[in-house]
Amino acid sequence: MRFQVVCVAAAAATMSLLAPQALAGKKKIEAEAPLVPTASGPLNASGSIDFRLKGARADLKIEVEDLPAGEYDVFIGGVDRGAITVVATVDGLEGEIEFRNRPANGKVFMDFDPAGLAVEIQQNGTALLAGVVPDIDINDPAAAALSGFPSQKVEVEMVNTGAAPEAEAELRFRSKKNKADFELRVEDLPAGTYELIVNDVVVASVVYDGKGKEKLRFSTR
Repeated sequence: MRFQVVCVAAAAATMSLLAPQALAGKKKIEAEAPLVPTASGPLNASGSIDFRLKGARADLKIEVEDLPAGEYDVFIGGVDRGAITVVATVDGLEGEIEFRNRPANGKVFMDFDPAGLAVEIQQNGTALLAGVVPDIDINDPAAAALSGFPSQKVEVEMVNTGAAPEAEAELRFRSKKNKADFELRVEDLPAGTYELIVNDVVVASVVYDGKGKEKLRFSTR
């Protein structure tokens, strides 16, 4: 999808701020899913699966709480991917493991795509907590409509094409459950009236006084 902010004020030069898909390196997406006790797990135990994308970098963090102190195997997609050590902290019994798709200190190298894979926290071959890594493909609106919006945040800095060198703009998209918000923030544009064009269709306009920041927000609720 292409986003443009096009100046239509007569006194201002024709310009646009464009955020093409090539700017994926600046896009941030995050989704979280729970780990819940299995029939064999302690009822008070819990956990979370946090999956983040930023450009070509992918991070996966799995946290557990209120399991007895000790070491647990982490199975993702049916494969043993590492271990979590649960220890007593000031906040209770906790443990975590982090993965990244490039070498990094303190993180397990992730040479697989975890999206949509089942996660199990096991000890001695018995699964105690289970969940699924979120699939955070934001390019499937039909799936989002059927299952609700995934929990995610996307921020994209728009590129100034040069007609108004000081101008800046940022797109923000956030969704969770049955709510989604889209926000455009601009600043340092020449004073005038601007149109927001999405896929060559004018969807809104905003009057900017040339001072400070201006926001244009859309929401499903």
